[in-house]
Amino acid sequence: MKIFSKTIAIISALLFTVACNEGIDPISKVDPGTDETAPQITVNNPKEGMEVKSETDTANLLIQFIVSDDIEIGSVTVSVDGVQIAAYNEFIDYRRYLGEIDYLVTEGEHMLTIAATDLEGKSSTLDVHFFKASAFQAYEPVYPNETLYMPFDGDYRDYFSGTNANVIGTPGFAGDKVFGDNAYAGASDAYLLLPSDDLETEEFSAVMWIKPNAVPDRAGILVVGPEDIANPGAENLRTSGFRFFREGSATEQRFKLNVGTGDGESWNDGGVVNPSDGEW
Repeated sequence: MKIFSKTIAIISALLFTVACNEGIDPISKVDPGTDETAPQITVNNPKEGMEVKSETDTANLLIQFIVSDDIEIGSVTVSVDGVQIAAYNEFIDYRRYLGEIDYLVTEGEHMLTIAATDLEGKSSTLDVHFFKASAFQAYEPVYPNETLYMPFDGDYRDYFSGTNANVIGTPGFAGDKVFGDNAYAGASDAYLLLPSDDLETEEFSAVMWIKPNAVPDRAGILVVGPEDIANPGAENLRTSGFRFFREGSATEQRFKLNVGTGDGESWNDGGVVNPSDGEW
């Protein structure tokens, strides 16, 4: 009886194994190819020669970098002024690693060093020089009645008041700019919040440089208005304030303005730009 039971169990196990494999292609090893190049390193922040500004003698710097390899990354180290601050040897994507490190920098000149080695022992090193400016000094107005100035030089500060914006999500920096060091990039579900007390006047003007991107093909730009408390999930009460934004396609973006009228809302369509031009 025991022999019969064992036989039934073995047959059941075999049938289960066959059933699990039905309809599934067998896994086969693929030759990754020849490891020809050393790892490639890109530093998005800080940029070479960047000035880090803050209202204190120290500042929080978000170090952002990318390491990629044609076959597989072996290790990555991050150092500032010759002192190692981070090291990595395990990677979910073994050919590409996106690194972010919050680092406290002090006043003066500094050198960031990213070093990477692949599994064949080929290595690369990239140095980026930057400096921390002396304690923050308030922005001197250029135009009459200025109340807000945000250059986005690698931070989210109003340089008129010295106030840091409340950062929602991870908007990041673009690695590009018209003036300064590093422009605001923006990202899905990410934005900055600032109090609007100084803007609650009968009229005001806003001037900015914008470089529309094709993906995502829509984004908010400037919003002033209260939350829609009566409708949880709605971020803004559209019968009050205004919402300046862009939307369209990968080749045609239109700037639009939605203005609350108290009882309703008004829609206004502006000019069209082609984001594929890559122009500010």
